[in-house]
Amino acid sequence: FQQRTISISLDEATDKRVRNLSLKEKFDVVRMITEEKKTVKEAVIKFKCGKTQIYSIMKEKDKIIEKYMSSTNVNVKKERDGNYAEINKSVFEWFLQASAKNVPISGPILQAKAKETAKLLNVDGFSASNGWLQSFKRKHGISCSVACRKSNEVDKDLVQNWFTKLKEIIRGYDPKDIANSDETALFYRAMPNGTLKMKGEKCSWGQFSKERLTILLTTFADGTFEKPWVIGKSEKPRCFRNIEINQLSVEWKWNKNAWMTGDIYEEFLNKLNSSMKKQNRSILLFVDNASCHRSLPLSNIKLIFFPPSTTSVLQPLDNGIIQNIKVNYRKLLLQKVIANIEMHKVVSEISGKIDVLDTISFLKRSIKMIKEETIRKCFKNCGFLFDSGDS
Repeated sequence: FQQRTISISLDEATDKRVRNLSLKEKFDVVRMITEEKKTVKEAVIKFKCGKTQIYSIMKEKDKIIEKYMSSTNVNVKKERDGNYAEINKSVFEWFLQASAKNVPISGPILQAKAKETAKLLNVDGFSASNGWLQSFKRKHGISCSVACRKSNEVDKDLVQNWFTKLKEIIRGYDPKDIANSDETALFYRAMPNGTLKMKGEKCSWGQFSKERLTILLTTFADGTFEKPWVIGKSEKPRCFRNIEINQLSVEWKWNKNAWMTGDIYEEFLNKLNSSMKKQNRSILLFVDNASCHRSLPLSNIKLIFFPPSTTSVLQPLDNGIIQNIKVNYRKLLLQKVIANIEMHKVVSEISGKIDVLDTISFLKRSIKMIKEETIRKCFKNCGFLFDSGDS
């Protein structure tokens, strides 16, 4: 019976009529085939469409990825308040990051994240009302079927059980030997709508920027960071022309989608393991369940995976550290714009000249701006409790 159902679905999908796929569905097709290594036939069955459609999508996969990452609804009126637009931009970036990891996000979670972002940006009077939520979803093409399921709520019992297990997992380890690692997307030319806009100037530059890097951050419970890994789309960008890549303040990796891959992650783990071995340290490394996070036998690192769909509550990097780094980055980016405003006619010229080398510099400075105490508090809020004697 099951085989017959699949056969009928496939025939209907390929022979009867074309089914229009949303941008999100097209993006999922690309991820399914390129990252999950699924077949075209499996994609046809899952999305109930024709083979020709799948082949067409894969032919245009680079454009689809860029369009998805920068997607906004052009028919929606622009935000009246530039500060709220900055909140929207930051929340949408976070939403994309969560979606890329298949983390389900509900409406209330989006509202809570928006309130948290407003506090970080020092924006008063923002309540993240239901009206704001509907406007936000409409503007960015987020449907309730994707983002607003009741099952998205984090299981409180699961979290409580984790806290109990965590005490035993970290027993005997110093804070300096307990780490959390995670990736985040950085839209490095993203500018707030309305910022420094001249009357009559078009604001196309203020739309969600498509220039994206993937940043792999690793921080320890004592408040320190490992060297970040940055993944771009070019092996050696033009701005690296006179630079030795191994002399950069980050580890530079690349692939055509600027995504974290299993191979890059294995390289990261092996390099971190070698570093810990040289320092005669054995560490715990807490990570999420992303498909690229492969488990390896390592001599000086013990990998611990968070329970699925709980990182918004349990992962220190997701509890303010990444967000603070991005807020710092935006501030540095805007400072550069303001410092150069007299030399250019429009802000788009300035933001367009921000290259990967600038981004690496801003990123390192943004990380240094995070206080060690802030990191320690984020770990504590996620259940990483240590004896007062630990340092």
